[in-house]
Amino acid sequence: MESEIVRMFHPPIRQSEEAIATIVPRYTYSMRVLDERFIRILKIFKWGPDAEKALEVLMLRVDHWLVREVMKTDVGVNVKMQFFRWATKRRNYEHDTSTYMALIHCLEVVEQYGEMWKMIQEMVRDPICVVTPTELSDVVRKLGNAKMVSKAIAISYHIKTRKCQPTAQAYNSMIIMLMHEGQYEKVHQLYNEMSTEGHCFPDTMTYSALIFAFCKLGRRDSAIQLLNEMKEIGMQPTTKIYTMLIALFFKFNDAHGALSLFEEMRHQYCRPDVFTY
Repeated sequence: MESEIVRMFHPPIRQSEEAIATIVPRYTYSMRVLDERFIRILKIFKWGPDAEKALEVLMLRVDHWLVREVMKTDVGVNVKMQFFRWATKRRNYEHDTSTYMALIHCLEVVEQYGEMWKMIQEMVRDPICVVTPTELSDVVRKLGNAKMVSKAIAISYHIKTRKCQPTAQAYNSMIIMLMHEGQYEKVHQLYNEMSTEGHCFPDTMTYSALIFAFCKLGRRDSAIQLLNEMKEIGMQPTTKIYTMLIALFFKFNDAHGALSLFEEMRHQYCRPDVFTY
């Protein structure tokens, strides 16, 4: 017999609709919406036998779409994790990268970083899951926000062994993370790795981060070398980059060099801002 909880959420069916209701699915693929009654059951009764029964009564198909939609609801993260684990055991169902990333995002929001790290590891180990460069960048950013710098670097190298080629965005996420931690030497190491791989090239954000790192380390020549490299490949240095270099020259008591950079900046049609002045 159906439980009272499930019957409570049954809508009344008018006589004229009975025949239609037996043959028409609740939603089409293009107009699929998560049933509000199921969300209400999750909010009130959490995950358990009644919610599982509701899935059957409401004829909700357990697939990647359903798991992602449940992750978007405002039920507690523990309920989401219980549902995620339950779905794992379903016949003919396997999580993919999108469902893992949906749960990982939920765990990040509530700052359950330990569980988030476990789910990231599980996703990377799962042969079904193919982590794209965009998802790698997102994983690195999330671990960086959680101050798990060493784990972020380790997971990026692990994912690379599975033929996921990091993009400039992924490298930038790692570089910015290392900068926030003050690990400027490792920033340079990542740049060297990025340059030698041959499939990924620095962009303006990469150069900005690298020049900032060299400025922090007091390596004026290296910073200027990167500036010249940018110009050689036709990339326009930003106001922020010029401002960092001007400050570095003043730090070395080289007012002439700082003013030369300022003039170059103007000739490059790069408008100084209040920080430059």
